Amino acid sequence: MKKANNDFEALVRVLGITKKRFGEITGVKGSTISKYLSNPTELRLKHISLFCKEEGVSKMGLGEEEVINIIKGNDR
Repeated sequence: MKKANNDFEALVRVLGITKKRFGEITGVKGSTISKYLSNPTELRLKHISLFCKEEGVSKMGLGEEEVINIIKGNDR
């Protein structure tokens, strides 16, 4: 398995969210999915909000602020 490029992509993988499912959650398609996963700082707030509403993410208790901190690398 390919190593995650960043903490956000690692989170997505830990949650078991595939690229296809990530696209369904956020409403993005095609190469935009890969772009957002490899460089999550380009994610729009609306996409982060939709991601946080996903069942697995919400069960972990992750809100928008926590996900933004993960994206920024401030989760340590």
